Amino acid sequence: MSDAEHKPLGFWSCWSLTVGCMIGSGVFMLPTLLAPYGLLSFGGWIIAGGGSIALALIFGASPRARAAMAGPTRIHAQRSAISPAF
Repeated sequence: MSDAEHKPLGFWSCWSLTVGCMIGSGVFMLPTLLAPYGLLSFGGWIIAGGGSIALALIFGASPRARAAMAGPTRIHAQRSAISPAF
């Protein structure tokens, strides 16, 4: 076997697994939490879905907004960035 098959999980792999588990547990727990409310639970699903779509649109637009910055605002954003990917 090669070394690639025995490679331990790194930080980002563990982080991705943790985030995936947390999101997955939320998806599977939502019906259980909303079941006692009967038909009103459909409204909860619509609100949760709308919130998810809104977050996806915000996260999708943030790199474009950051690329459009100019002047002191861009310098401040570059200095305060958490990750070089941003």
